[in-house]
Amino acid sequence: MLHHHHGKLALILASTLALGGCKALADDASCLRCGEIERIDRHVVDGSASPVGALAGAVIGGVVSHQIGGGRGKDAATALGAIGGAAAGSELERRQNRTTRYEVLVELDNGQRETLTLRDISGLGLGDRVRIVGDELVPAPS
Repeated sequence: MLHHHHGKLALILASTLALGGCKALADDASCLRCGEIERIDRHVVDGSASPVGALAGAVIGGVVSHQIGGGRGKDAATALGAIGGAAAGSELERRQNRTTRYEVLVELDNGQRETLTLRDISGLGLGDRVRIVGDELVPAPS
């Protein structure tokens, strides 16, 4: 009877070790897209401008420049002010809608490289160990 229990104990021990080995393999396999950040390039992208910015600038420019000169000079100043204001309003709106993008190069553990374009890198830096999940980067275990 004692010999029979040793057999069960050996079977339980072998099963436990095998399952532990499977877990370690599963952990390694789940990090196929892990690696290290090799390069980060920051790009500022101008936003788009709508007619609203140009129109608002034209009105303000026209009103302000209307205060200059007299007679035909006043008309010319108003027209130039409106044109300059429209350009300034449009540019101001483009700058207001400006966004920053980060192009991040990751060298994966398997030697391949992947580049992701992200809106936010949330404090990640060169040399950080990361995991690529979809189109995002998350910190990875070391």
